[in-house]
Parts: sequence; structure tokens; C-alpha cells
Amino acid sequence: MMKILIITNNTKPDSGWGRYSLGVINALKKRPGCDVTVLDEDGSGRTTRLLPAISVGNVLRNIMMVRRIAREYEIVHCLDCWPYGVYGMFGTICSKRKLFINGVGTYSVIESIYSLKGLLMWLSYKAANGVFCISDYTKKRILAGVRIKNIQTVHMGLDLLPVLSAEESSVFMSKFDIDKMSPIVLTVGAIKARKGQLHTLKAIHALKSEYPKILYIMVGSTSEAGYIEAVKRYIEENDLDDNVMILSDIKTDKELSFFYNICDVFALNSNNDGVHFEGFGLAILEANQFGKLAVGSRECGIEDAIAEGVNGFLSDQNDVKDISEKIKLAIASVVDKRMIIDRCKSFDWEMTVSAYLSYYTAVDHG
Repeated sequence: MMKILIITNNTKPDSGWGRYSLGVINALKKRPGCDVTVLDEDGSGRTTRLLPAISVGNVLRNIMMVRRIAREYEIVHCLDCWPYGVYGMFGTICSKRKLFINGVGTYSVIESIYSLKGLLMWLSYKAANGVFCISDYTKKRILAGVRIKNIQTVHMGLDLLPVLSAEESSVFMSKFDIDKMSPIVLTVGAIKARKGQLHTLKAIHALKSEYPKILYIMVGSTSEAGYIEAVKRYIEENDLDDNVMILSDIKTDKELSFFYNICDVFALNSNNDGVHFEGFGLAILEANQFGKLAVGSRECGIEDAIAEGVNGFLSDQNDVKDISEKIKLAIASVVDKRMIIDRCKSFDWEMTVSAYLSYYTAVDHG
């Protein structure tokens, strides 16, 4: 029996990080011979949990706890470098335990080797037996800060969302009162500058003259108050109240399925901001599950999620004109839904963990 300790942020099914973590954890638990334990900040009813890395005291407490707990495991797999890979390094140092780190996005990149945080991340990558990046772009950004050989791209998988009955769809259609609007553009993800909803909104404004009933639906957290205020101000100044919906309380998979199913185009026009960037864009594949084309940004992990002209189109970051042109192209495209669905099915958690397991058992420290 291989004993595996997964260290991550949370396993909440209604958060992006939680869905990603659960995809890894559940696929590993299905494998014969794998005994999987999870350590996270959420706890989910467990008595032992990590404290948020908001103070030196919390980080030190977590390091000591991981070092104590990790003694029982052969594999310590951390689902991002900061701070989880750092905890894993201290939990495996001077032992035969193997350390693996996932490179995800913002918290995988070393901002400065001359800071304590940057130095600890650098040491963690150097100590790891393997680093798994969720996109080629993430891999490139990590390698800009640390030279390692045992690094490879292993894409995320996709958990299929439920297919709604006609009756369920009718209930949601009545609840949200959007049956008279078309075309519908959808973005799912926290409403914040890095996700680029404001640029997509400006593209919607540019398209309104051609599509007076166009509707842009933003589904996601509205906790970034300054950005939300800028979005609402733009809506008001440009008379877009009837063309925009902001929904921050969508929690269930069935609700998500409804919005993916009714949209005409999915948009994720993310922006890079220093070390902050889109590591992959799993929501693109979720939309593809329903045969919907996506428009997403170049120069980030979205380039691995979108195959140009197959399941969507790539746009230049911060370029409203290009975004609007790509959304218009997606609206006008004759869609081969089978091709789009086949593309998203190639991202499978079973394939992801098969890659992990091959390195768990075969990799030598490098």
C-alpha cells in the first residue's frame, strides 16, 4: 500500500481550487494500492488542519505539523508551491520520503530569489523529486526563476457536470428570466482584474449595435470591491443595464450546467499582472462539455486549454477590439459540437493521476 499525503488549500466543491484538489484526490483514491490522506486549510471536519499562511507564526506552526504528520507517508504531494510545497520540503528533508509539487499559477512563480519566500520556494523546487505543471506556460514561468530538470506538463482533468432535464432547465430559465436575450456570453470565475471581465464587458458594448439583445453573464465572487465598482460604473455610463447580469450566489453544479448550456460563447479574457496569471482555465473545458466555443487570452495557461479553431479562439490580452472580433467569430461559427466535446474529454483525471503515479514509483531524486 502506497501512503500518499496531499497538501492543498481546500477541497470545497464550490471553489476553483477545491474542484481541482478533489479531481486529483478522488482519482488517486480510486487507484488500488493508494492510501490517500488530505491536509488543507479548510479541514472539512478533520481535527487537524493548516492555518492560513498570513503570518510567520502560522507558517512555522504548519511546518512543524507537516513534519510530524509526514513521517507516516512515502509520498508528499503538494498542489502548489507556496506555501504547500515549502511545507512539503520541510516534511521530507533528510528522509527517504518523496516530494512532488504541482505548478499551478500565481503561487508557483518565484517573484524574487532574494526574499525569504522566494528562497524557500527555490529550495522546495530543488528538493522535489518531480514538479507537475498544469500548463506549458506555467512551466515556462517556473523555469524563469529556478533551473530544474525534473519538471513536466501534466494537464488538469475535467469532472463532468450534470446534464439537466427539460423540466430543470425550464425552472432555471424562469428563475433567471433570460429567455428573451440572445446571444449570451458567459464568464465563470471570481470577478476581478486578472479574470478580465471588464475587457469582455467593453467588447460586449462594442457588439451591442449589431446584437441589441446581447447578454453578458458574469458568474463568480464579487469580493474584489474596487473592480466590481469599476464594472458597475461602466455598465451605468454605457446604458448596459439590460445587457449584463452579475451573479455571485451560484453554488450548485446544476446551476453551472444551466448557464454553460444556455450560453452561445464562453469568454475568459484573463490578464497577466506580474506573477499573477491564468494557469490553465478549467472553466473553458466545462463550457466545452456543453459544445460551446470559448474565447480566451494568449500568453497564459489558456493556450493549453484552447486549440485555435477547434474548441475556441485566442485573443490578445487587454485588446478590446480583438476580444470583440473573436466573440463575434465564435457567435457566427457553425459549431461541430462533437469535435468540441471530444476535445474536452481528452482532459481526464485518470490520465492525470496515471502520470503522477508513474513518477511516484519511477523517478529518482533530481
